[in-house]
Amino acid sequence: MIYDLTTFESNVKSLSEYLSLAELEIVDYVERRKEDEIDINEFLDDFNVQENRLLKEPFFLTSLHVTTNTDSCSSIKEHGLINLQKAVTLQTPLKEFLSNYSISIDIDQKKVIYNNEAIDVSKRYDGIERHRGTKREGLDRVVWKLFQDYQINGFFYHENALNYGGYVNRRPEFLYDLGLLLGKNDLEREWDRDGKKQCYVVKFFAPISQFTDYTFDISSNLHDKREIEIMKRKWVLQRSLYHLLNRVNGYSVNECFSYLNFEVSIPPSNIMNIYTDEQYTQDFCLD
Repeated sequence: MIYDLTTFESNVKSLSEYLSLAELEIVDYVERRKEDEIDINEFLDDFNVQENRLLKEPFFLTSLHVTTNTDSCSSIKEHGLINLQKAVTLQTPLKEFLSNYSISIDIDQKKVIYNNEAIDVSKRYDGIERHRGTKREGLDRVVWKLFQDYQINGFFYHENALNYGGYVNRRPEFLYDLGLLLGKNDLEREWDRDGKKQCYVVKFFAPISQFTDYTFDISSNLHDKREIEIMKRKWVLQRSLYHLLNRVNGYSVNECFSYLNFEVSIPPSNIMNIYTDEQYTQDFCLD
């Protein structure tokens, strides 16, 4: 089962197929309730769906990942979606861009090399020291990005993922952090000004097990695998109902983040579509 929350239509269809319910009765159920009346346990009881039924088949989730590149996504089609550590070491537009500015990154040795000078980024991350625009803040940010927050992030759904803070539709967020560290604050602007640069939204799917537990607000202290699996799937269904409720009532659609486990890459075969920013806006965003 590939469960797709990215649009209203795919959301209703996924919920209908997963629980063997008619789409019209799902929409009717949502239309008759307010947000604080949406509860997945009550929903399952009302439709006489047993918990065991939630585990009847393998469960995959779709997500949207916003990126920019200068190679028309050739590297994504070759390598799939990869995390930041791999993006700065494999042959990617990001690595090529850094090389053009005499920058390379050694993940194993935890060093950033700039103009043949090695900068140690092996410090233990203990938060970002907020000194706006300083190299010290840049160091903290680079350590965070490279070794604490380097996984593939995305959205299960979003009103308009291109408007997400951080300007991910214009350049890799990492370039801002790296520019601070190197005292090269124009680094991100150089990427943004590249005439070959294009923004894309990549739609992919992955097994639910490849998303972090905290994506689903689940504590890592739980040990019962069956309980964890049911909680994850209930979380998805709850968000599914919230999303439908907001769309039915014309409310703003809240962002819903996805975080893959750190070592997970999305193979090309799991990429469902690659949209330009214009195509994404046309197909996914509300008028």
